[in-house]
Amino acid sequence: MAYKIKWYLDLRRTSDEGKGRLYMVIYNNGTAAQIATGLMLHKEEFEAGKVVGVPMAGKLTQILGIKRAKLQLDIEELAVSGYEVDKMKAAEIKKAVMAKRGNDGEDGNGEGKGAGSETAFGTFAEKFIARRGKEKTRQVYEMTLRKMGGYCDVGRLRFADISVGWLRDFEQWLGAFYVIDQIFGKFFC
Repeated sequence: MAYKIKWYLDLRRTSDEGKGRLYMVIYNNGTAAQIATGLMLHKEEFEAGKVVGVPMAGKLTQILGIKRAKLQLDIEELAVSGYEVDKMKAAEIKKAVMAKRGNDGEDGNGEGKGAGSETAFGTFAEKFIARRGKEKTRQVYEMTLRKMGGYCDVGRLRFADISVGWLRDFEQWLGAFYVIDQIFGKFFC
């Protein structure tokens, strides 16, 4: 995929405290579009993609990582649902993502009930995996999808079904599966 997502701390227009607004910037085909994160920081409080020197800096960095991953997933979902992302301008990508999320993206929140919540996870995952360029990367994703298939019916799984509780249950299942495999694996080989 040709697009890139980077951070941009806009210090051209600062608040009275000297803080700038932090954006995620989508770059594609020589164009750029900004999406507000809702975070205001001093220049020294954001280094190498991480929030530093403020209360809860680690949590804020984690939240920013989730926002970035969600944006990347939304763009990938556009690509597998028929959009020619590689040919789109960055502003068109932003508009399509925000429409999918159910907002215009100007509030910096980026949340919303878009059509993506009804997308079949397995269908999306297979298309996503097919778009990966490196063989090793595809293999890792394919293995993850197989593990998920052992836990649930990925053909019927929807993005809306995947919650924090679902992920915790899956993680516990993986742990139990690993222990059973270590104990009994040699007997079934």
